[in-house]
Amino acid sequence: MIRAPAGYGKSRLLDLWHADLRRQGVPALRIALDVDIARDDDLDRRLARLGTGADTWILLDNADHLRAAPRSLRLLEALINEEDAKRWAIASRGSIGLPLARRRAYGELVELERADLAFDDAEAEQFRVSNAAGPLAGAGANMVAVLDGWPCGHALHCRAMGAPSHDRVLSGAWKAVRDYYQEEAIAALSQEMRDFLTQASILEQLGGDICDRLLDRTGSAQMLAQAHDAGLDIVPEDPEYSSFRLHPLFSQVLMAGLPVDQQDRLRSRAIGLLEAAGDLLGACRQALSRGDHRLAATLLEKQYRRDFATKSEANLMTLASSIQPAEREGHPYILLAMAQTAILSFQLQRAREFLSSARKAVEEQAPMLERDDPESLKLLQLLVVQREMMLALGRSDMEDAQKLCDQLLRNIDHIPPKQRVIVLTSLLQAHLELYNFREVERIYVQASHEANLLESWVSATPLETFRARSLFYTGRAAEAIEILETRLRRLERELGEGTAFAAIAAIVLAEMKLEQGEAAEAARLVDGYLDAAEEFGFVSIIISGRVTKARTLIAAGRLDEGLNVLERPPLRSSELYERVRNALDVERVRWLWALGRDEQARGLSKLIGLSLSIAPKPGRSAATRNESVALAWIEFACSHNHVDEALQVARAWLRFVEGVGATRSIVQWNIVIASLLTLLGDQRQAQRSIRAALMLATPTHYTRMFQTRLVLIEDSLRACCQADDNEPLAQLAMSLIGEKAAPLVMTDEGDDAPIMMGALKAKEREVLRELARGLSNRQIGDKLGMTEGTVKWYLQGVYGKLGIRRRSQAALQAVRLGLAD
Repeated sequence: MIRAPAGYGKSRLLDLWHADLRRQGVPALRIALDVDIARDDDLDRRLARLGTGADTWILLDNADHLRAAPRSLRLLEALINEEDAKRWAIASRGSIGLPLARRRAYGELVELERADLAFDDAEAEQFRVSNAAGPLAGAGANMVAVLDGWPCGHALHCRAMGAPSHDRVLSGAWKAVRDYYQEEAIAALSQEMRDFLTQASILEQLGGDICDRLLDRTGSAQMLAQAHDAGLDIVPEDPEYSSFRLHPLFSQVLMAGLPVDQQDRLRSRAIGLLEAAGDLLGACRQALSRGDHRLAATLLEKQYRRDFATKSEANLMTLASSIQPAEREGHPYILLAMAQTAILSFQLQRAREFLSSARKAVEEQAPMLERDDPESLKLLQLLVVQREMMLALGRSDMEDAQKLCDQLLRNIDHIPPKQRVIVLTSLLQAHLELYNFREVERIYVQASHEANLLESWVSATPLETFRARSLFYTGRAAEAIEILETRLRRLERELGEGTAFAAIAAIVLAEMKLEQGEAAEAARLVDGYLDAAEEFGFVSIIISGRVTKARTLIAAGRLDEGLNVLERPPLRSSELYERVRNALDVERVRWLWALGRDEQARGLSKLIGLSLSIAPKPGRSAATRNESVALAWIEFACSHNHVDEALQVARAWLRFVEGVGATRSIVQWNIVIASLLTLLGDQRQAQRSIRAALMLATPTHYTRMFQTRLVLIEDSLRACCQADDNEPLAQLAMSLIGEKAAPLVMTDEGDDAPIMMGALKAKEREVLRELARGLSNRQIGDKLGMTEGTVKWYLQGVYGKLGIRRRSQAALQAVRLGLAD
């Protein structure tokens, strides 16, 4: 059974089905009914033409006409119930009265409804592109909502795109839309049904009770059921069919037949009815439709005040934005909600403006509230502080954010449940950035208890994500990944892929996957979710996503693409743009030095303020961003032969991260120290540092950090392999060395693509020439007057520039460049 209103492609579906059956040689008869054919004798005669046999298909279109032909309907029922029944495909706009419950119960019935035939976003875009109309990007979400998946609506819009006076915003005012609904739906209605739907069309949700009271009548529930059974574009909102909505365009066409003064009277009455029923948002929308922005603001403020901390505010923002700014002033709950949305959308200046207006409104209302409702005053004051805390997080001012969080925690009993979770999640994030991992666990226990009291599990996604990141940083990698994989699967299953909440979990999971050497999976996650994360989320997530994407591209040999990802942070807020750009510049300068692009690295190092005279050692309030700067400074110092100073900074950071229990950072700094000790020729101490790193990396599978410095630490890893082969530490060391068989990075052209000789410095060319002659690193150092560590330093730059990782590849490139004898 195929049931859907006009314009959903039922006839086209039967045409395609019929053609496919014919191609397969399956007997099939397609019958399109009209009023005449539905007469008893005509239908009998047509069905009699078809022979018997269960292999035969009968495709019956426009079966709605059988409602006026009882005898034919009984005949159809008898034919369907024959023992050797044929196979039937029956298409109608509404119910035709066939008894199908038994077939449904036995699994002998396949039913396609309006929702199955409506276009989803991907199908709509494909349809529009194939019709040279392009996607709906220019029209935005409003256009998608107006079309509501209606295939015929998309077709009408596509055909009108070429008209010179074409209005790109589709509406029920379009003649093509009016004519279609008039001919296909309205013309066949009784006058009673037409009047009923026309007057009820001002409502977004149509129920028997509200329609009876609005129109001062009885029997509205039966009228709605009849409209649905007749196949009109009226959509049930619940399984009991007690509430319906009209397709937006159908509603607009109907409403166009309602005189303006009557519309106004009905809307005025609807506002009172909806407010009395507790549907404040519906009442607000009615007030906006009447142009009464002051009343709309009052109703929306009442909604916020009632449900501020228990329901999602995202659905209210369209209404808040629709209200004239002058009417929003004096409504602190609306202003606070808009401030939060602006912060999450990275519009910090707008957030400040909303917060300033909210603060002013609270101050003006304070005397009255202090007298009449002191609890409401206390809540409003705390909500202002909470938004200021979110703004501090947006600015990456973790110390200020922590102070504001502490202030809120002292008054936690006055804060509603949803806001408590936001406060605690923000505090957890601040402590995570400041390496306070013990506090992270304590806060998580309290926050997860509060989150469990909320209606929606989705809102706890940031909390679970930041906690998982804390676990990963402190060595509980398997647990962290399991948390995020489980949550991401559920988010994708229940909300769909590409959503903002799913992006939060996916980006951090990609970061972890890459750290464990799963570059392909990391790339898949970040490619699928980075856009969503950058549209609406957390700045730290955006930075993580950009860095992870860059690293996956560089690991795949797409060096310039990876570096470009670090060069263009796409944020609207100039303030956040600076913060993200600074973080990405730090990552970029590290790669430029590592890849031997000294001139670019030198210029960028100066731009971000790296100076040999300012060693970035950790202080009391060190944060993760300070650690990233320190890692970049290490590369900067080594490039200027200040290896001893770099070693001092690295050891200071190692002591700090050991003190706070940051396992991942302990591994990283031990690898850095081993690299620096190798450059200084202290191979024994380098081996100790590598062994310490391997001890922690073995259970956590932190491997990427080893791979990026493999040229310098290879000998230390090989020394660790002298232990028992079955020992996990030795196995990890062996696997890291074994990965030399596959390049870390490759140029797009592969091994055969030589690099321009001018990209190599003179010393790098000398080292490469001696390597091609078969000399070991020690022999090269003896010949050129360098330490073995310095030779490895130059080779690291050479490998980066050549996009290779194996010594044999380097020798081959030296031959191609004419450097070998």
